[in-house]
Amino acid sequence: MRMSRFKKLSIFLLVALFAVASSGCGFYTRVMTQKNLVDGAAAYNERKFDEAIERFERAVSYDPDLTSVEANTAQLF
Repeated sequence: MRMSRFKKLSIFLLVALFAVASSGCGFYTRVMTQKNLVDGAAAYNERKFDEAIERFERAVSYDPDLTSVEANTAQLF
């Protein structure tokens, strides 16, 4: 018995939606922590110290338990 293309596509989309929904916010949190860490380092290199401090604090706020390497690094700065 052959499956129609529509049925295959709908099953694929259902599995993809489930994978995205079950991944939680961990990925987003880690990406935003890393983004703020990089932006803070760039601001520090440009001697914009107030902006750098703000970025590092924002990076830590995404991961207050300091479970990621990025958050630990931001905490050091």
